[in-house]
Amino acid sequence: MTDPSFYSQRLPGAVFDREGRKEKARKILAVLSDYFRGALHSLNVLDLGCAGGIMTHVLAPHFKGIVGTDVDLHALEYARSAESGPAEFFPADAMSLPFKKDAFDVVICAHVYEHVPDSVRLMGEIHRVLKQGGVCFFSAGNRVRLVEPHYRLPFLSILPPPLADTYLRLAGKGTHYEERHLTYWG
Repeated sequence: MTDPSFYSQRLPGAVFDREGRKEKARKILAVLSDYFRGALHSLNVLDLGCAGGIMTHVLAPHFKGIVGTDVDLHALEYARSAESGPAEFFPADAMSLPFKKDAFDVVICAHVYEHVPDSVRLMGEIHRVLKQGGVCFFSAGNRVRLVEPHYRLPFLSILPPPLADTYLRLAGKGTHYEERHLTYWG
């Protein structure tokens, strides 16, 4: 497993991109507001893989409660200190969430699946913590995307792992390609 501070240290521009994350939060809010016909204030939300908590803080005033989780302790420290508000933050592995069954009305899983070793297990945990009739807002990248979104390198995600690692090293962007993007077919 990767060092818990891996993402905030390797990709700080993505983890702490305030304007980009706020824009994503506004889009998530628009989708959920449309789905629930504006009745959000009674809902409890889990923001899975919240990183620096920027989106969590933007979403918090609109819900009854919101919890952000991540394995990146450095990012969670930022989340706790960056803004005040009703959001709570906990270190948690998405593969084994520390919450009871049926704990949340909504789970937000925005670009997390490619960072976990077993996306099927991740989906099982999301299903477990969602209440009956709950909703998962899920967004994800695609393996066959021309430019890989984390490193902005063409064709990176379609390469076999050893070649992807070499490509990262040659581009001066890292040593090991950790992401596991999927396609519609798996």
